[in-house]
Amino acid sequence: MLKNKNFIYKIGLLILCLVFSRPGIAQEDKKLSKLSVTLGAQNINSPYGGFLDLTEGKVYTLDEAAENQKKIDLVYTYGKTTMINLLAPSSAGLNYFGKRYKDNTSEWDTKNKGSFIVMEDNKENRKLYKATTTNEELKDLYVRAFKEVTDRKDYDRKKHGPRVRVGSINIGDYIVFRSRSKDIYAVGRIVDFVKGYQGNIRLDLKVTNLE
Repeated sequence: MLKNKNFIYKIGLLILCLVFSRPGIAQEDKKLSKLSVTLGAQNINSPYGGFLDLTEGKVYTLDEAAENQKKIDLVYTYGKTTMINLLAPSSAGLNYFGKRYKDNTSEWDTKNKGSFIVMEDNKENRKLYKATTTNEELKDLYVRAFKEVTDRKDYDRKKHGPRVRVGSINIGDYIVFRSRSKDIYAVGRIVDFVKGYQGNIRLDLKVTNLE
């Protein structure tokens, strides 16, 4: 009888370990990964790549991105009137930022899908950004941003989303992003901007922690 109880006890422990080691559950309580990246505009002479893998925090040039299509989550491009633009690889907007980007990305087999929402730089959003520290809180932030973005007095879907491409982003704005292809989330802030087709932006980001 005692042996049976010990056996049942061990089986119970095994089941508990299996349940709480499931990726979906373990992910909930994890602290977000933090990144600081510089993304370059689309000119071939830009010193920085413009393609970002949020999972690894790695920046790729156009040619490098073509070899790592499944990893790319977002792209930065500069526009004369729209200035700062962020696009998911699936966005047809990549056809409008020069022949190199159009010709290269049109041949990609994998174009990851994603959705951007832009939150203005104000006291409330600064508090929200600071308070977002875990995977689940980041998901909640995306849902909140999705529900509230259209309430902005200056709301413009092309600028504020939710959309696969957003433009006319300002320094200080917060960008909430959901990758529909990789099932990850991110929230970032534009902290620096150098104008021009050889210019760049710097982003501070918090990203879903998958480890």
